[in-house]
Amino acid sequence: MKEGIYSSGGGEMIQVLYFSGTGNTEYVSKIIERNLQSADLLVKRNSIESFTNDMSIGDILVFGFPIYACDIPKFIKKFIIEMEPVNKLPVYLFATKAFLSGNALRVAEKLFKKKGYEVKGVVEVFMPGSDALAFKDRDSSMVKSISMMNFDEIEVVSDFTKAIISGDGNNYSHKPKIGDYLLGDLIKGVYPLLENMLQKKFKTDERCILCGRCQRICPSANIVVDHKVTFNNRCYLCMRCIHNCPAEAIQIGKSTIDKFRWHGPKGDFSPENMD
Repeated sequence: MKEGIYSSGGGEMIQVLYFSGTGNTEYVSKIIERNLQSADLLVKRNSIESFTNDMSIGDILVFGFPIYACDIPKFIKKFIIEMEPVNKLPVYLFATKAFLSGNALRVAEKLFKKKGYEVKGVVEVFMPGSDALAFKDRDSSMVKSISMMNFDEIEVVSDFTKAIISGDGNNYSHKPKIGDYLLGDLIKGVYPLLENMLQKKFKTDERCILCGRCQRICPSANIVVDHKVTFNNRCYLCMRCIHNCPAEAIQIGKSTIDKFRWHGPKGDFSPENMD
């Protein structure tokens, strides 16, 4: 067993908590869990969709989320704000991104500090953007490039878990580059308009078989399936329904028809099977 201040010999338990819309953040959470267990640490992993405040957070928290439009998603902020306060509990933050991160991790740090957590480490992990992929042709250069990527070993995740095992942490405070910060602010400024426009374009086409999967897997309970599929106004734009419709019948206007669908880094993401 590797020695560290969080060795399982002391009985400490690490809680890995995450949100994943289309499988990227879940995949990273599994790597973290596997690496920690390989060091003989006690680990519990849950999606925030199955986690409630009456469940124990453990002795160390590892928290992961996707970055949307250079920001921490609003529903993730809400989840953190509603968490029970703690007294200097160590937390390690990881975020998946396909583009710039802006100050998303800095915001997350501040939110956790307000809840009494001690931020010990942060890391950004580049992963394919499932939002853009839904608009790409299956033979596009982006899709071909992603199909060639090796997701078996992600160096920054390995280094991140080593920091957790040692208990020393890594880069305690995330500081985005000034250019990323300014561009991130610009993107965040226009994103609400784009978000509102896209939400209104969700629909199903003639391929819909009314199986109800979209309703079951929607994290915001935004979809209702009866004799038709209805999209309401609580959408997170996580893209889970589009990428996981078995008939590929869910569209954003006409721009996603017959385009690529992402099923996680290994092609096996199943929202129903998330912990």
